[in-house]
Amino acid sequence: MLSDQISIVLSDLTEIATKQEDLIREKDLDIQVIVGKIEIALSQPDIYKNILIEIIEEYKQAL
Repeated sequence: MLSDQISIVLSDLTEIATKQEDLIREKDLDIQVIVGKIEIALSQPDIYKNILIEIIEEYKQAL
């Protein structure tokens, strides 16, 4: 029946939306970590180079 098909589609869309929300939360946490490291680098310029290199390496590995 049409109502069963609609129910299945809505269920699938809900599942996809939930997965997207989880992914967004994960990426948000990643961004927060990067921002934290950048803040450290700005407050302690003598170590910024090592921190930025570490961020770049983590980003490369994530790709």
